[in-house]
Amino acid sequence: MPEPKVKKSLNKRQIQALGGGIVVVLVLVLLVFSYPWLQLKLAEQLIEAGKYAQAEPILSSLMASKPQWTEAGYKLVACQLSQGKGREAAQTVLSLTDTQEIDDLELAIVFMDVAKHLLNTGAGEAALELAKRVGAQ
Repeated sequence: MPEPKVKKSLNKRQIQALGGGIVVVLVLVLLVFSYPWLQLKLAEQLIEAGKYAQAEPILSSLMASKPQWTEAGYKLVACQLSQGKGREAAQTVLSLTDTQEIDDLELAIVFMDVAKHLLNTGAGEAALELAKRVGAQ
């Protein structure tokens, strides 16, 4: 008795479901990359997962496009410190001092974290230079 042939092509319903799934994924990606707030939330999720290297470029682009958002700057400093990039974190702190919306207490807390990291990694001169530049501003 001959066996029935198995149909290997996709039927119309399967093609529609697959196309709909692709459209949903594309819309979500478009939303994340076109709304800065969603980018910040994505970076927060990456930081919570410990994926600092993936969060850093997102936060860097947010700092470039929205310099008034100091929260992105704080998170960028945290990413850079977690990766051992004390000098880059110091530069980020200096860029944060240029914004008028930053609170002095918040800046001091971030500065202390960066300075402590620089001292612990043996870059005492860099910590002193950072202190001078932040103090001058």
